[in-house]
Amino acid sequence: SFEPEAVAAASLGQVHRATLPSGERVAVKVQYPGIARTIRSDIANLRRLLFPLRLSADWDSLDAQFGEVQSVLETETDYEHEAASLGEARAAFREDDGIVVPRAFDRFSTRRVLTMEYLEGEHIEAFLAGDPSQELRNQFGERIFRASLRLYVSRRLLYSDFNPGNLVFLEDGRLGWIDFGGLRRFNDAEWALLRQAHEAMHSTDRREVLAYV
Repeated sequence: SFEPEAVAAASLGQVHRATLPSGERVAVKVQYPGIARTIRSDIANLRRLLFPLRLSADWDSLDAQFGEVQSVLETETDYEHEAASLGEARAAFREDDGIVVPRAFDRFSTRRVLTMEYLEGEHIEAFLAGDPSQELRNQFGERIFRASLRLYVSRRLLYSDFNPGNLVFLEDGRLGWIDFGGLRRFNDAEWALLRQAHEAMHSTDRREVLAYV
């Protein structure tokens, strides 16, 4: 079965509840028709508007940043990539972490449709409206902090869309984490640079810090 009315919507698509033949409840993210083509067209038009800046001294830096934005947006339109990212993120957590990343169902997914496990819970507005105890708030706060660090530190993964709308507060106390379309891995060079920045920020010697500048 498939519920025609969307339960959530975003800039690239909308989410519907459905039930698989096995009886499992799922969330199906359906991409808006033509959105990938629209993004490519908008980016091409913006590059044309920026053409006069090609003569400026900062063009190379601006062009590199623009290319990164384009890459991220195009990646987010590829739901097969997001399904793989869900699997990679799920592998970072143990059952006793209390952090849940939905499982993707590859058989019912394509580049434009993503079918994943449905997480039954509340978003932050509804959770706070229920006046939860300070202990429960602290528990979820710890899990949010742990979730973000686990991917970054142990997997070299950057979750680029960390906002309250992508957190689901499950009734059993677990934290659900959704929407992994923008997940990207740091390469060796980027990771080495991040390590240098970390070492500089935690150095007690001013001369060591200035050496990185």
